[in-house]
Amino acid sequence: MLIHLKTLASVLALASSISSAPAPTSGNILGSGDDLLGSHFGLPGNQIFDYVVVGGGTAGLAIATRLAEDSSVSVAIIEAGSFYEIGNGNLSQIPLFGPAFSGKSLADIAPLVDWAFHTTPQTVRCDNLLKSNKPSITLQTCTDGRSLDQIGAQQIADHTRMPVYFEQAIERLALTLGPSTWLEAGSSSSVTAMASRALSSSITLSHTFQAIALGGTNATGSLVDATLNLWKSGHKVHFWPHHRSQKYEYQMINLPPYQFEKSRHWLSWVDTTQTFTPVDSSEPVVEKERALLSLIGFRDKDRLDAEFSVDPLGKEYIFYVRGHAVLAEPLCPAPLYVELVSRAAMSVLAEAQSTDYLPSVQDLEISAPLGMNTDRAISVEMKRTDGKSAAWTFELKSKSRSDTRESSSTHATGRVTLHRESPRLHTELSRYERLIGYQKCDDLRLDPRSEILQGATVYKAFSRVVTYAEDYKGVRSVYGQGQQVAGLVSLPDYDQSALQKPITRPLAVDNFVQVAGLHVSCLNDCKDTQVYVCTQVESIQIGPKFKDSNSWFVYSSFTSVKDRDVSNDIFVFDRESKNLVLIVLGARFMKVLISSLTKVLSRANPSQGLA
Repeated sequence: MLIHLKTLASVLALASSISSAPAPTSGNILGSGDDLLGSHFGLPGNQIFDYVVVGGGTAGLAIATRLAEDSSVSVAIIEAGSFYEIGNGNLSQIPLFGPAFSGKSLADIAPLVDWAFHTTPQTVRCDNLLKSNKPSITLQTCTDGRSLDQIGAQQIADHTRMPVYFEQAIERLALTLGPSTWLEAGSSSSVTAMASRALSSSITLSHTFQAIALGGTNATGSLVDATLNLWKSGHKVHFWPHHRSQKYEYQMINLPPYQFEKSRHWLSWVDTTQTFTPVDSSEPVVEKERALLSLIGFRDKDRLDAEFSVDPLGKEYIFYVRGHAVLAEPLCPAPLYVELVSRAAMSVLAEAQSTDYLPSVQDLEISAPLGMNTDRAISVEMKRTDGKSAAWTFELKSKSRSDTRESSSTHATGRVTLHRESPRLHTELSRYERLIGYQKCDDLRLDPRSEILQGATVYKAFSRVVTYAEDYKGVRSVYGQGQQVAGLVSLPDYDQSALQKPITRPLAVDNFVQVAGLHVSCLNDCKDTQVYVCTQVESIQIGPKFKDSNSWFVYSSFTSVKDRDVSNDIFVFDRESKNLVLIVLGARFMKVLISSLTKVLSRANPSQGLA
């Protein structure tokens, strides 16, 4: 509280003039002309009071009212100026004009608004004894034109006598700090609303204004709302009732071991009373081989649109999906989508069974994860773009087998095209080979500034997010520098007896993508709570010599597309011939929180009871 020196002097003068007259018996707060009269110059008569409140402002009146609740005491309120019943002019009623007569000169008095007491000259100036430190935070004074450069006793004294330019101060802060959060450092005031109104509506949209209301019956709820709003604005704040200093006020409980999102927590019913039919043991039982992809049929008479089914219980599907586990959840890799639609296209185009055709996939977009949920029927729908070219749009979907009311979910979409091996295809590959060149791989491999991962450390770096089966571990070494990376890939020997001869070699293509994934997730700025996930591929073009190579050097470079996305271009060279054999353009990786990805993947794998 700041006390004006003239007011303090008047209180002392008043105390010296109080006599032993009896206290008034009627009324506790005295202010009427009948109880105490004064002259036009504000000189009071003699009275005695139990309490004298100096200043008739909002605080003074509130204090006097509370004191007067005790009927055994008397309270007086003193305010500069005459009594309104006998005062002359407007000066005593409108304090706005008071500063017009204030000043340092003894002649600067206004009897109707000022008691005209002056302190004696001081030999020591208090402001010289005060040391003003430079503010450690941004400080904006409500002054006209610009903020004060220096804050001292004189500036504070001057500031209390000057108009308040609040709107200018808010505008200067917004211009200096940019989009900000304006948090009330108190409770139940109007300061955040004032700050919001001080800015134009277009600027206000980029700012957050958070008021605090702790005075009502729902103070905790108000604090919860404020905390949530600050979280939504990206601020790491702590909800006060959950602070660690209060942990002893809470009782520990054991949460259920299942996830809260799941709606059912019981085992599926199995009919164990089915009629048992004995098998003739004299004849050997031959188990029917389950195909990865089977043609269901054509949807039109021109045989342009076809539908295929994918068997999640087949050995091939289990081999490819179980070997690729993200956060311990089996996940269908992007190269398996490419293999499925390439096989479907070859199957539809009867003449494509020859080795002259090479598949390419464009605009592959993965919209939902596909796992080991055996309750879902997986299908691939192929629609021919026209009746002449060997090109189709595809959509890979799944639908619940047990819940017929559930609509189907789309997992991947894109286009697949079959090309004959032609001079035009060779020309395109040669063009990229000249632009990129095998030499880039050697440059990164031999550059001492490159960051290196090799041997067992390659998949240790991956292990916090992705767990690969041994058949998938083909990346031998990685050399990264800035936005470029090179990697050596050589597939291990694996049992191919359960696999149909692949068209696009999904294991090899996945290893090429692994090189780019290691680059963006492990050799660049990626927090421990985040991971990059491949969600889109603009184009995959397989060259005619890819099927004959078994060891490759991979070159990849990325560019940032958005705050969370990076786009990789991947070029695969045969290690022996150094020829370009495969191109992956626009492999987009999106940065996601590991906690969010865990929830999504758990819904794709509700049960993993496969042997």
